[in-house]
Amino acid sequence: MGSDTATAMVESLAGEGLGGILPATDERVVLAFHDDRIVGSCVYAARGETVYVWGCYISQAFQRSGTGRRLIRHVQREGLSARRLQVTVLCASAGAVAFYGSLGFAVVERVEYELFPGCREPALVMELATA
Repeated sequence: MGSDTATAMVESLAGEGLGGILPATDERVVLAFHDDRIVGSCVYAARGETVYVWGCYISQAFQRSGTGRRLIRHVQREGLSARRLQVTVLCASAGAVAFYGSLGFAVVERVEYELFPGCREPALVMELATA
């Protein structure tokens, strides 16, 4: 993504809905800490047989440390009745695609993901069977 897209994404957070990132009542956030500092987060919701992961973000200094893997495994344990975890990853995020692939997620669909109104990016829907 270019700097114009990143700027527009940040500006979209100024609205009352904060760009759609506030969790609904059934969504959860799990955080990873290091020395009382947040170094990772994962937002997810279990709905029926699927746990939807909306974002798993790790501080650059802690990437490749196992933090993301531990967060996803935590989400997997919390969604005990779910049959699968699902995440949508931007195609431009090659590192994220590789990360989820290394955990066993497989591509099930290619979509155009709306980052904010008027901005769509190619993305992959990836799933991990849990049952």
